[in-house]
Amino acid sequence: QFCVKWLIKSLRFARNNGFPEIECRTLRKLADILRSRGHLMLAEQICIKGLDIARSKKYTRYEIYLMCSLGEIFRCKKSYVDALELFNKAEKLAIKQGIKPWIGHANLAIAETYISLKDISKSNEFQGQAREIYNKISHNWGIIQCDIVEIRKLLIQNNSLWLTKLLETRDRAAILGYSNELKILENIEINREALDNKLMFL
Repeated sequence: QFCVKWLIKSLRFARNNGFPEIECRTLRKLADILRSRGHLMLAEQICIKGLDIARSKKYTRYEIYLMCSLGEIFRCKKSYVDALELFNKAEKLAIKQGIKPWIGHANLAIAETYISLKDISKSNEFQGQAREIYNKISHNWGIIQCDIVEIRKLLIQNNSLWLTKLLETRDRAAILGYSNELKILENIEINREALDNKLMFL
C-alpha cells in the first residue's frame, strides 16, 4: 500500500509537470505491483496506457519493458497466445536495440509460458537461451529465475532432484537478498507443486 501511494504521487508529478518518460516508468511499476496483487484488469489498463505513451514518444526501451509486463498479465489470465505474441515482439525489439538483459527476460517469460502449457521441450529451448545470456552478462536475478524454471520442470516430471535444486537456489537467493524469489521458492517447497512464477523483471 505504501509503495502504491508514492507511485501515484510520482504519476501526478509527471503528468502535472509534463514528464512523459517518468509517467511511462511509473505506470510500468504500478502495473507490476497491481499484477502481483491480483488486480489484473486494472494492471492491464495501466500497462496499455504506458505502452501508448512509449510508442507515441518512441521510448523503445520502455515499450519493451511494458510489453513484457503486459505479457505477464496475459500469462496470469491464462491468455497464453497473447502472452507469447507480446514476449516475441519484445524479444525482437530488444535484439534490435541491443538490450541484452531484456532479450534474456523475453526468453525467460516464453520459457515460463511454455511450462504453463506443459510443453517442456519448448520451455527447455527458451530457458537455455535465457540462461546463456544471463551467464554472459552475470545477471544474477536472471540466473536465479532460470533455476526456478528448472525446479518447476523437475516437479512436473516427478524428478526427485527438484528439492536439491530448490535448496541450492534458495541459498543463493538469500545471499543476494532476493526476498520475492525466496517467497516463490518457499511456496513451491511447501506445496510441492510447480506453482506459477510471477516474474517481476529486474
